[in-house]
Amino acid sequence: MSRALSIIVLSCALAANAFAFGTKPGTHNVGSEHEKITRAAVKDLGPLTTDMLAGKGEDPGAVGAPDQSGRGLLANAPSHCDGGDFLAGQDPYAQTQAAAQAALVACREYVITQIDSAVAWSRELAKPTAANTALDCRFIGRGSSAKCNVLEHLGLAFHTAQDFYANSNWVDRPAKRPLSATNAPGLGQSGPAKWFDPRQSIAFPDGLMSGCPGDLSLLGITFGCEYGTLPPLVGQIRVLREDLSKDRGPIGRGQGGLGTSPRGKINGNFARAVSAAVEDTADKWAYFKEKIAAKYGATRAAKILCALANDKFDAARCALQVSQTKVCAERESVALGTTDADAAPQSEPTGDEIATAETLYATLSAFCVIEETDITRAEVNSGGTAEAGRASAKAHAVRALAIWNACPVQLQKVHQATAQRNKAAYDALINRPGKISKKEIGVLNDIYADCILGAHLRRWRK
Repeated sequence: MSRALSIIVLSCALAANAFAFGTKPGTHNVGSEHEKITRAAVKDLGPLTTDMLAGKGEDPGAVGAPDQSGRGLLANAPSHCDGGDFLAGQDPYAQTQAAAQAALVACREYVITQIDSAVAWSRELAKPTAANTALDCRFIGRGSSAKCNVLEHLGLAFHTAQDFYANSNWVDRPAKRPLSATNAPGLGQSGPAKWFDPRQSIAFPDGLMSGCPGDLSLLGITFGCEYGTLPPLVGQIRVLREDLSKDRGPIGRGQGGLGTSPRGKINGNFARAVSAAVEDTADKWAYFKEKIAAKYGATRAAKILCALANDKFDAARCALQVSQTKVCAERESVALGTTDADAAPQSEPTGDEIATAETLYATLSAFCVIEETDITRAEVNSGGTAEAGRASAKAHAVRALAIWNACPVQLQKVHQATAQRNKAAYDALINRPGKISKKEIGVLNDIYADCILGAHLRRWRK
Protein backbone atom coordinates (compact mmCIF):
# COMPACT_ATOMS: atom_id res chain seq x y z
CA MET A 1 0.00 0.00 0.00
CA SER A 2 1.48 3.37 -0.93
CA ARG A 3 1.57 6.47 1.25
CA ALA A 4 -0.80 8.16 -1.21
CA LEU A 5 -3.32 5.36 -0.84
CA SER A 6 -3.12 5.60 2.95
CA ILE A 7 -4.10 9.27 2.69
CA ILE A 8 -7.16 8.31 0.62
CA VAL A 9 -8.12 5.66 3.18
CA LEU A 10 -7.77 8.20 5.97
CA SER A 11 -11.00 9.89 4.97
CA CYS A 12 -13.06 6.81 5.80
CA ALA A 13 -11.20 5.45 8.81
CA LEU A 14 -10.98 6.31 12.47
CA ALA A 15 -7.92 7.82 14.11
CA ALA A 16 -5.64 5.52 16.02
CA ASN A 17 -6.56 4.78 19.61
CA ALA A 18 -4.45 6.18 22.44
CA PHE A 19 -3.06 2.71 23.26
CA ALA A 20 -2.42 3.51 26.89
CA PHE A 21 -4.26 2.66 30.09
CA GLY A 22 -7.95 2.81 29.21
CA THR A 23 -10.65 5.25 30.27
CA LYS A 24 -13.70 3.42 28.90
CA PRO A 25 -15.44 0.72 30.93
CA GLY A 26 -15.02 -2.77 29.57
CA THR A 27 -16.04 -6.26 30.57
CA HIS A 28 -14.58 -8.88 32.92
CA ASN A 29 -12.79 -6.15 34.90
CA VAL A 30 -10.86 -5.01 31.82
CA GLY A 31 -11.22 -1.28 31.12
CA SER A 32 -11.17 1.99 33.09
CA GLU A 33 -7.52 1.33 33.94
CA HIS A 34 -6.77 5.02 34.56
CA GLU A 35 -9.67 5.23 36.99
CA LYS A 36 -8.62 2.14 38.93
CA ILE A 37 -4.99 3.23 39.16
CA THR A 38 -5.95 6.71 40.35
CA ARG A 39 -8.37 5.38 42.97
CA ALA A 40 -5.69 3.01 44.27
CA ALA A 41 -3.18 5.84 44.56
CA VAL A 42 -5.28 8.74 45.91
CA LYS A 43 -7.38 7.70 48.89
CA ASP A 44 -7.83 10.85 50.97
CA LEU A 45 -10.47 12.69 48.91
CA GLY A 46 -14.23 12.71 49.37
CA PRO A 47 -16.20 10.24 47.22
CA LEU A 48 -17.60 12.84 44.80
CA THR A 49 -14.24 14.62 44.51
CA THR A 50 -12.63 11.25 43.81
CA ASP A 51 -15.21 10.61 41.09
CA MET A 52 -14.35 13.96 39.52
CA LEU A 53 -10.62 13.23 39.56
CA ALA A 54 -10.55 9.52 38.71
CA GLY A 55 -13.77 9.19 36.72
CA LYS A 56 -16.60 6.78 37.32
CA GLY A 57 -18.11 4.39 34.81
CA GLU A 58 -18.75 6.20 31.54
CA ASP A 59 -17.47 9.49 32.96
CA PRO A 60 -13.69 9.61 32.37
CA GLY A 61 -13.06 12.32 34.99
CA ALA A 62 -10.04 14.61 35.01
CA VAL A 63 -7.55 11.76 34.64
CA GLY A 64 -9.32 10.55 31.49
CA ALA A 65 -9.55 13.96 29.82
CA PRO A 66 -6.44 13.53 27.60
CA ASP A 67 -8.09 10.55 25.87
CA GLN A 68 -11.25 12.52 25.02
CA SER A 69 -11.39 14.05 21.54
CA GLY A 70 -12.96 17.26 22.85
CA ARG A 71 -9.94 18.07 25.06
CA GLY A 72 -7.56 18.28 22.10
CA LEU A 73 -4.79 16.17 23.65
CA LEU A 74 -5.17 12.88 21.79
CA ALA A 75 -2.34 13.75 19.41
CA ASN A 76 -0.27 15.63 21.99
CA ALA A 77 2.86 13.47 22.34
CA PRO A 78 4.07 14.74 25.76
CA SER A 79 0.71 14.09 27.45
CA HIS A 80 0.98 10.38 26.53
CA CYS A 81 4.80 10.05 26.67
CA ASP A 82 4.87 9.19 22.97
CA GLY A 83 7.59 9.37 20.35
CA GLY A 84 10.60 8.51 22.49
CA ASP A 85 11.71 5.66 20.22
CA PHE A 86 15.25 4.85 19.16
CA LEU A 87 16.58 1.43 18.23
CA ALA A 88 20.31 0.98 18.62
CA GLY A 89 21.95 -0.97 15.81
CA GLN A 90 19.29 -0.06 13.26
CA ASP A 91 21.10 2.55 11.21
CA PRO A 92 19.79 4.80 9.90
CA TYR A 93 16.82 5.03 12.28
CA ALA A 94 13.88 7.39 11.78
CA GLN A 95 15.11 9.76 14.50
CA THR A 96 18.26 10.25 16.55
CA GLN A 97 18.77 9.03 20.08
CA ALA A 98 18.86 12.67 21.21
CA ALA A 99 15.46 13.34 19.64
CA ALA A 100 13.99 10.24 21.31
CA GLN A 101 15.34 11.33 24.69
CA ALA A 102 13.99 14.85 24.15
CA ALA A 103 10.49 13.41 23.63
CA LEU A 104 10.56 11.67 27.00
CA VAL A 105 12.08 14.70 28.71
CA ALA A 106 9.15 16.71 27.32
CA CYS A 107 6.79 14.15 28.88
CA ARG A 108 8.42 14.55 32.29
CA GLU A 109 8.33 18.33 32.01
CA TYR A 110 4.65 18.19 31.02
CA VAL A 111 3.85 16.40 34.29
CA ILE A 112 5.76 18.98 36.32
CA THR A 113 4.06 21.85 34.47
CA GLN A 114 0.60 20.44 35.16
CA ILE A 115 1.35 19.98 38.87
CA ASP A 116 2.69 23.54 39.03
CA SER A 117 -0.55 24.76 37.43
CA ALA A 118 -2.58 22.83 40.00
CA VAL A 119 -0.53 24.47 42.76
CA ALA A 120 -1.14 27.91 41.25
CA TRP A 121 -4.92 27.40 41.06
CA SER A 122 -4.90 26.11 44.66
CA ARG A 123 -4.24 29.62 45.91
CA GLU A 124 -7.92 30.48 45.52
CA LEU A 125 -8.88 27.61 47.84
CA ALA A 126 -7.06 29.25 50.76
CA LYS A 127 -10.27 31.30 51.08
CA PRO A 128 -12.82 28.66 50.09
CA THR A 129 -16.35 29.55 49.08
CA ALA A 130 -19.29 27.63 47.69
CA ALA A 131 -18.42 29.03 44.25
CA ASN A 132 -14.71 28.24 44.08
CA THR A 133 -15.19 24.73 45.54
CA ALA A 134 -18.14 23.78 43.32
CA LEU A 135 -17.85 20.41 41.60
CA ASP A 136 -19.69 21.15 38.35
CA CYS A 137 -16.52 20.12 36.52
CA ARG A 138 -16.30 19.62 32.75
CA PHE A 139 -12.52 19.32 32.28
CA ILE A 140 -12.39 21.04 28.91
CA GLY A 141 -9.68 23.51 29.86
CA ARG A 142 -11.88 26.47 30.74
CA GLY A 143 -14.92 27.73 32.63
CA SER A 144 -14.71 25.64 35.83
CA SER A 145 -14.34 26.49 39.51
CA ALA A 146 -10.92 26.81 41.10
CA LYS A 147 -11.31 23.33 42.60
CA CYS A 148 -12.22 21.87 39.22
CA ASN A 149 -9.18 23.54 37.69
CA VAL A 150 -6.93 22.04 40.36
CA LEU A 151 -8.42 18.61 39.74
CA GLU A 152 -8.09 19.02 35.98
CA HIS A 153 -4.37 19.82 36.10
CA LEU A 154 -3.78 16.99 38.57
CA GLY A 155 -5.70 14.64 36.28
CA LEU A 156 -3.57 15.64 33.30
CA ALA A 157 -0.40 15.08 35.33
CA PHE A 158 -1.54 11.70 36.67
CA HIS A 159 -2.67 10.52 33.21
CA THR A 160 0.74 11.28 31.74
CA ALA A 161 2.60 9.70 34.64
CA GLN A 162 0.52 6.54 34.25
CA ASP A 163 1.01 6.51 30.47
CA PHE A 164 4.76 6.63 31.03
CA TYR A 165 4.60 3.11 32.45
CA ALA A 166 2.07 1.86 29.90
CA ASN A 167 3.90 3.27 26.87
CA SER A 168 7.58 3.13 27.75
CA ASN A 169 9.84 0.11 28.21
CA TRP A 170 10.71 0.93 31.85
CA VAL A 171 9.08 -2.21 33.30
CA ASP A 172 9.24 -4.37 30.18
CA ARG A 173 10.81 -7.73 29.59
CA PRO A 174 10.67 -8.55 25.87
CA ALA A 175 9.64 -11.85 24.37
CA LYS A 176 12.22 -14.61 24.04
CA ARG A 177 13.03 -13.99 20.42
CA PRO A 178 15.53 -11.71 18.65
CA LEU A 179 15.19 -8.03 19.53
CA SER A 180 13.69 -5.84 16.84
CA ALA A 181 11.31 -2.94 16.33
CA THR A 182 8.40 -5.26 17.15
CA ASN A 183 10.22 -6.82 20.11
CA ALA A 184 12.11 -3.84 21.46
CA PRO A 185 14.52 -4.07 24.40
CA GLY A 186 13.01 -3.61 27.86
CA LEU A 187 14.55 -2.33 31.07
CA GLY A 188 12.67 -4.84 33.24
CA GLN A 189 12.39 -2.49 36.23
CA SER A 190 9.95 -2.76 39.12
CA GLY A 191 8.49 0.31 40.77
CA PRO A 192 8.61 3.97 39.76
CA ALA A 193 11.49 5.50 37.81
CA LYS A 194 13.59 7.82 39.98
CA TRP A 195 14.30 9.86 36.85
CA PHE A 196 10.59 10.62 36.64
CA ASP A 197 10.52 12.04 40.19
CA PRO A 198 10.29 15.88 39.99
CA ARG A 199 12.30 16.20 43.21
CA GLN A 200 15.35 14.51 41.70
CA SER A 201 17.80 15.50 39.02
CA ILE A 202 19.51 12.36 37.74
CA ALA A 203 20.79 11.14 34.41
CA PHE A 204 18.40 9.90 31.74
CA PRO A 205 18.13 6.09 32.05
CA ASP A 206 20.12 4.23 29.41
CA GLY A 207 17.86 2.41 26.96
CA LEU A 208 14.62 4.07 28.04
CA MET A 209 12.20 4.52 25.15
CA SER A 210 8.55 4.87 24.22
CA GLY A 211 6.88 4.15 20.89
CA CYS A 212 5.75 6.02 17.81
CA PRO A 213 1.94 6.46 18.07
CA GLY A 214 1.14 6.74 14.37
CA ASP A 215 -1.55 8.80 12.67
CA LEU A 216 -3.95 6.01 11.79
CA SER A 217 -4.62 2.36 12.51
CA LEU A 218 -6.41 0.37 9.80
CA LEU A 219 -6.75 -3.38 9.35
CA GLY A 220 -3.88 -4.01 11.74
CA ILE A 221 -1.55 -1.55 10.01
CA THR A 222 -0.31 1.64 11.70
CA PHE A 223 0.45 4.54 9.39
CA GLY A 224 2.66 7.51 10.19
CA CYS A 225 5.61 5.61 11.66
CA GLU A 226 7.14 4.26 8.47
CA TYR A 227 10.46 5.50 7.07
CA GLY A 228 13.06 4.59 4.50
CA THR A 229 12.38 3.55 0.90
CA LEU A 230 8.76 3.25 -0.33
CA PRO A 231 7.02 3.08 3.05
CA PRO A 232 5.06 1.56 4.64
CA LEU A 233 5.34 -1.97 3.23
CA VAL A 234 8.72 -1.81 1.55
CA GLY A 235 10.40 0.58 4.00
CA GLN A 236 11.01 0.20 7.70
CA ILE A 237 8.74 0.74 10.70
CA ARG A 238 9.72 2.56 13.87
CA VAL A 239 9.19 1.01 17.32
CA LEU A 240 5.43 1.43 17.66
CA ARG A 241 3.47 2.41 20.73
CA GLU A 242 1.24 -0.63 20.22
CA ASP A 243 4.30 -2.92 20.36
CA LEU A 244 5.35 -1.49 23.74
CA SER A 245 1.88 -0.87 25.13
CA LYS A 246 0.77 -2.47 28.37
CA ASP A 247 -2.58 -0.73 28.23
CA ARG A 248 -5.36 -3.15 29.12
CA GLY A 249 -6.00 -5.82 31.65
CA PRO A 250 -7.74 -6.57 34.95
CA ILE A 251 -6.88 -4.47 38.01
CA GLY A 252 -7.97 -5.28 41.53
CA ARG A 253 -6.90 -3.42 44.69
CA GLY A 254 -4.21 -1.60 42.76
CA GLN A 255 -2.65 -4.80 41.41
CA GLY A 256 -2.67 -5.78 37.74
CA GLY A 257 -3.40 -9.26 36.49
CA LEU A 258 -2.58 -10.77 33.10
CA GLY A 259 -2.56 -8.04 30.48
CA THR A 260 -4.42 -8.36 27.20
CA SER A 261 -2.08 -6.45 24.87
CA PRO A 262 0.75 -8.43 23.18
CA ARG A 263 3.46 -6.77 25.29
CA GLY A 264 1.36 -6.61 28.43
CA LYS A 265 0.42 -10.27 28.61
CA ILE A 266 3.99 -11.61 28.63
CA ASN A 267 6.51 -11.77 31.47
CA GLY A 268 4.26 -9.96 33.98
CA ASN A 269 4.69 -6.69 32.10
CA PHE A 270 1.15 -5.41 32.67
CA ALA A 271 1.25 -6.17 36.41
CA ARG A 272 4.55 -4.30 36.83
CA ALA A 273 3.26 -1.37 34.78
CA VAL A 274 0.17 -1.10 36.99
CA SER A 275 2.14 -1.34 40.24
CA ALA A 276 4.64 1.29 39.09
CA ALA A 277 1.84 3.57 37.88
CA VAL A 278 -0.01 3.32 41.21
CA GLU A 279 3.14 4.07 43.21
CA ASP A 280 4.13 6.93 40.92
CA THR A 281 0.65 8.49 40.99
CA ALA A 282 0.66 8.33 44.80
CA ASP A 283 4.07 9.97 44.80
CA LYS A 284 2.95 12.74 42.41
CA TRP A 285 -0.03 13.37 44.72
CA ALA A 286 2.37 13.61 47.67
CA TYR A 287 4.64 15.91 45.67
CA PHE A 288 1.68 18.20 44.91
CA LYS A 289 0.89 18.45 48.63
CA GLU A 290 4.54 19.15 49.41
CA LYS A 291 4.52 21.99 46.86
CA ILE A 292 1.34 23.40 48.40
CA ALA A 293 2.95 23.48 51.86
CA ALA A 294 6.19 24.97 50.54
CA LYS A 295 4.44 27.72 48.58
CA TYR A 296 1.63 28.71 50.92
CA GLY A 297 2.80 27.65 54.38
CA ALA A 298 1.42 24.97 56.69
CA THR A 299 -1.73 26.81 57.80
CA ARG A 300 -2.88 27.94 54.34
CA ALA A 301 -1.92 24.56 52.90
CA ALA A 302 -4.17 22.85 55.45
CA LYS A 303 -7.08 25.09 54.42
CA ILE A 304 -6.40 24.43 50.73
CA LEU A 305 -6.15 20.67 51.10
CA CYS A 306 -9.27 20.56 53.27
CA ALA A 307 -11.26 22.51 50.66
CA LEU A 308 -9.89 20.23 47.95
CA ALA A 309 -10.57 16.97 49.81
CA ASN A 310 -14.14 17.57 51.01
CA ASP A 311 -17.05 17.26 48.61
CA LYS A 312 -18.77 20.24 50.22
CA PHE A 313 -16.96 23.04 51.98
CA ASP A 314 -17.34 22.70 55.74
CA ALA A 315 -15.78 25.65 57.60
CA ALA A 316 -15.92 23.97 61.02
CA ARG A 317 -14.36 20.75 59.78
CA CYS A 318 -11.58 22.61 57.98
CA ALA A 319 -10.89 24.73 61.06
CA LEU A 320 -10.41 21.53 63.05
CA GLN A 321 -8.06 20.15 60.40
CA VAL A 322 -6.04 23.38 60.39
CA SER A 323 -5.71 23.15 64.17
CA GLN A 324 -4.57 19.52 63.90
CA THR A 325 -2.02 20.52 61.26
CA LYS A 326 -0.49 23.03 63.68
CA VAL A 327 -0.29 20.37 66.39
CA CYS A 328 1.34 17.89 63.99
CA ALA A 329 3.87 20.49 62.83
CA GLU A 330 4.75 21.18 66.47
CA ARG A 331 5.19 17.47 67.16
CA GLU A 332 7.44 17.12 64.15
CA SER A 333 9.61 20.00 65.37
CA VAL A 334 9.91 18.44 68.83
CA ALA A 335 10.87 15.07 67.33
CA LEU A 336 13.55 16.68 65.15
CA GLY A 337 14.89 18.73 68.05
CA THR A 338 14.11 22.09 66.49
CA THR A 339 11.63 23.05 69.25
CA ASP A 340 11.97 22.80 73.02
CA ALA A 341 9.45 20.20 74.19
CA ASP A 342 8.75 22.26 77.34
CA ALA A 343 7.71 25.19 75.12
CA ALA A 344 5.43 23.05 72.95
CA PRO A 345 2.42 22.05 75.08
CA GLN A 346 0.35 20.97 72.07
CA SER A 347 2.86 18.20 71.39
CA GLU A 348 1.52 16.27 74.38
CA PRO A 349 -1.26 13.77 73.52
CA THR A 350 -4.81 14.34 74.71
CA GLY A 351 -6.92 11.86 76.65
CA ASP A 352 -8.88 10.96 73.52
CA GLU A 353 -5.66 10.36 71.60
CA ILE A 354 -4.39 8.06 74.34
CA ALA A 355 -7.65 6.08 74.37
CA THR A 356 -7.46 5.62 70.59
CA ALA A 357 -3.81 4.59 70.88
CA GLU A 358 -4.69 1.88 73.40
CA THR A 359 -6.99 0.29 70.83
CA LEU A 360 -4.40 0.63 68.06
CA TYR A 361 -1.69 -0.94 70.19
CA ALA A 362 -3.72 -4.11 70.63
CA THR A 363 -3.70 -4.60 66.84
CA LEU A 364 0.02 -3.79 66.38
CA SER A 365 1.83 -5.45 69.28
CA ALA A 366 2.13 -8.78 67.44
CA PHE A 367 4.52 -7.16 64.92
CA CYS A 368 7.19 -6.34 67.54
CA VAL A 369 7.52 -9.46 69.69
CA ILE A 370 11.32 -9.61 69.34
CA GLU A 371 11.75 -6.01 70.47
CA GLU A 372 9.41 -6.62 73.43
CA THR A 373 11.46 -9.70 74.41
CA ASP A 374 14.64 -7.59 74.44
CA ILE A 375 13.01 -5.29 77.00
CA THR A 376 11.71 -8.07 79.27
CA ARG A 377 15.08 -9.83 79.19
CA ALA A 378 16.91 -6.62 80.08
CA GLU A 379 14.42 -5.88 82.86
CA VAL A 380 14.92 -9.36 84.38
CA ASN A 381 18.71 -9.16 84.07
CA SER A 382 18.67 -5.84 85.91
CA GLY A 383 16.70 -7.33 88.82
CA GLY A 384 13.15 -6.52 87.69
CA THR A 385 10.34 -8.69 86.28
CA ALA A 386 9.17 -9.56 82.79
CA GLU A 387 5.74 -8.16 83.64
CA ALA A 388 7.27 -4.81 84.50
CA GLY A 389 9.16 -4.87 81.20
CA ARG A 390 6.02 -5.55 79.19
CA ALA A 391 4.12 -2.83 81.02
CA SER A 392 6.91 -0.33 80.37
CA ALA A 393 7.09 -1.28 76.70
CA LYS A 394 3.35 -0.88 76.28
CA ALA A 395 3.33 2.50 77.99
CA HIS A 396 6.05 3.83 75.67
CA ALA A 397 4.33 2.45 72.56
CA VAL A 398 0.88 3.77 73.50
CA ARG A 399 2.27 7.25 74.12
CA ALA A 400 4.08 7.21 70.76
CA LEU A 401 0.90 6.10 68.97
CA ALA A 402 -1.11 8.79 70.75
CA ILE A 403 1.31 11.45 69.50
CA TRP A 404 1.57 10.26 65.91
CA ASN A 405 -1.68 8.52 64.99
CA ALA A 406 -3.27 11.79 63.81
CA CYS A 407 -0.03 12.92 62.15
CA PRO A 408 1.04 10.13 59.75
CA VAL A 409 2.61 12.50 57.21
CA GLN A 410 4.85 14.05 59.85
CA LEU A 411 5.63 10.62 61.32
CA GLN A 412 6.77 9.46 57.91
CA LYS A 413 9.24 12.35 57.85
CA VAL A 414 10.77 11.77 61.27
CA HIS A 415 10.47 8.02 61.86
CA GLN A 416 13.61 6.87 60.10
CA ALA A 417 15.78 9.54 61.72
CA THR A 418 14.50 8.90 65.23
CA ALA A 419 14.77 5.12 64.82
CA GLN A 420 18.39 5.41 63.68
CA ARG A 421 19.15 7.78 66.55
CA ASN A 422 17.73 5.37 69.12
CA LYS A 423 19.63 2.40 67.68
CA ALA A 424 22.87 4.40 67.75
CA ALA A 425 22.21 5.35 71.39
CA TYR A 426 21.69 1.70 72.29
CA ASP A 427 24.87 0.60 70.49
CA ALA A 428 26.81 3.15 72.51
CA LEU A 429 25.32 1.96 75.81
CA ILE A 430 25.58 -1.79 75.24
CA ASN A 431 29.37 -1.63 74.92
CA ARG A 432 29.76 -0.18 78.39
CA PRO A 433 30.89 -2.61 81.13
CA GLY A 434 28.78 -3.36 84.14
CA LYS A 435 25.16 -4.06 84.94
CA ILE A 436 22.33 -3.18 82.59
CA SER A 437 21.29 0.39 83.39
CA LYS A 438 17.85 1.98 83.52
CA LYS A 439 19.00 4.25 80.71
CA GLU A 440 19.67 1.20 78.52
CA ILE A 441 16.20 -0.17 79.26
CA GLY A 442 14.75 3.23 78.42
CA VAL A 443 16.41 3.22 75.00
CA LEU A 444 15.11 -0.32 74.39
CA ASN A 445 11.65 1.02 75.15
CA ASP A 446 12.19 3.77 72.56
CA ILE A 447 13.28 1.17 70.01
CA TYR A 448 10.16 -0.87 70.77
CA ALA A 449 7.99 2.21 70.24
CA ASP A 450 9.81 2.83 66.91
CA CYS A 451 8.91 -0.72 65.87
CA ILE A 452 5.23 -0.18 66.72
CA LEU A 453 5.21 3.12 64.81
CA GLY A 454 6.84 1.43 61.83
CA ALA A 455 4.09 -1.19 61.76
CA HIS A 456 1.52 1.58 62.05
CA LEU A 457 3.10 3.41 59.09
CA ARG A 458 3.10 0.31 56.92
CA ARG A 459 -0.59 -0.19 57.61
CA TRP A 460 -1.30 3.49 56.88
CA ARG A 461 0.51 3.35 53.53
CA LYS A 462 -1.67 0.39 52.49
